[in-house]
Amino acid sequence: MAAQSLRSGEPLDARGAAISEGALRRLLHALTDTEHEPWLTSLDPDRSAAVIAGSVHFDNATFSGLADFAGVTFGAPAYFDGATFQGSACFERCTFSEHADFDEVTFSKSATFSGAIFKDHAGFQGASFQGAAEFDAVKFRSYVDLENATVAGDANMRGATFQLARQVGPFVVGNHLALDESVFGERVTMEVLTSRMSAWGAIFAGGVRLSIDKADMEFDCVDFGRSATLSRATRSAFPVTKNRDSRWSSRANRRPRLLTICGAQVASLSISGTNLRDCSFFGAHGLESLIVEPSCEWRHTPKSRLCIDREIITEEREWHLEKERQFRADHGRRRRLGVRWEDDSESEQPHENRDNDPLRPGQIAALYRALRKASEDNNDQAGASDFYYGEMEMRRRMSIPAGRGRWRAHFDRAVIGAYWLLAGYGLRAWRSLATLAAVVLGASVILWKAGFRDSVGPTTLWHAGRVAVASATSLVRPVDDSELNGVGFGVEIALRFAGPVLLTLSALAVRARIKR
Repeated sequence: MAAQSLRSGEPLDARGAAISEGALRRLLHALTDTEHEPWLTSLDPDRSAAVIAGSVHFDNATFSGLADFAGVTFGAPAYFDGATFQGSACFERCTFSEHADFDEVTFSKSATFSGAIFKDHAGFQGASFQGAAEFDAVKFRSYVDLENATVAGDANMRGATFQLARQVGPFVVGNHLALDESVFGERVTMEVLTSRMSAWGAIFAGGVRLSIDKADMEFDCVDFGRSATLSRATRSAFPVTKNRDSRWSSRANRRPRLLTICGAQVASLSISGTNLRDCSFFGAHGLESLIVEPSCEWRHTPKSRLCIDREIITEEREWHLEKERQFRADHGRRRRLGVRWEDDSESEQPHENRDNDPLRPGQIAALYRALRKASEDNNDQAGASDFYYGEMEMRRRMSIPAGRGRWRAHFDRAVIGAYWLLAGYGLRAWRSLATLAAVVLGASVILWKAGFRDSVGPTTLWHAGRVAVASATSLVRPVDDSELNGVGFGVEIALRFAGPVLLTLSALAVRARIKR
């Protein structure tokens, strides 16, 4: 009779009750319609396909043992507020036709909602998952409330659908938050404190505002939609738990770290307050429109007198490391000269792409070119200068193709090499000024030794230097060259060309330095 009344829509009131595993199994078995659907129990008699037409009230109830609600259909509101699940809780393939409230619930062990459907509001405000939380393939067709929820283990939301959710969090995940292949239909704000976050193939159709703290993030193949921001969340926004301080003490003051955006659509993405030292950009779409705020942290070149200090991407570092490994394999020792690149990656759990072969210099140059354009569009001259330097460095190190185009490649390498040696790619003022001084000094010596006509008589190095300086600083202004012979005239022409070019490069480098 009790089961018949529940099927007919009478409410189930079990507020504050102590419910054992056996009692729950008998209740749900009594609500299973085996007469019309006998296959439901023949497949697995321990699995329920019960239908509860009326509302259920398990507020502050205590479930001992396994709480197995798998396959249950709740036709009316379901209230579990304040309940305690002392064993594992299973809500696989459940259907919640109206709102489902799990506010302030304590899941002492794992909680599984895989494949469940929430047709109305789903509330997990203040819920405590002391084990893993499984929400894979869940469909939230309305709003979901995870504010102040805490998950001690992993939170698996792979393949979940958030149809109308606009605010997710703030909530805490102790280990790994997996949003792989999840779909967000509306623009959503997500605030998460976690150790690791992955979102392979996730779709944020309406855009997203991600506020993340502490996490190592992997965003391969993510579609960020129309407008997206990724920033560091404030710690005060997250729920306070008893062991939160000890749990995150090893990551105190640590920025969220982006590891990869390979294959992601990032044309609408803006990043701030994030560690990009180990981020892989190769394969990202719309990289030239990516906005990277100055508050982000980039990797820098090793400290060495042979290398300028500049921001680099991890693809260039991996290329240098591979060259170092090849040298050690061939010679059995490290290089005695040159910059020493060390594998100082902070990654504790390297992502899959780190096992691939390093990119070729031409591919890395293309990445630098896209990032340089993005920095220029955002008026970030400092970043643009460093990316331009990196682009030119990779172009200078490109391999010479065999066959057609070989001579052109040799010429390009020679020009770029001279550009680097004489002017630091137009970004190092002291190089072009030092080059100009060396050129003027060399020209002065040549003029002194063999640049004047015999009729002029003996000349001094000081006089030859004055002529050289006048020639180097006068592109159009006439210079008295009546006392020069053929050698001196050739030196004068060379100085008239080299002087203004090097001075212009110095001026541009100084301007770039000032705009930093």
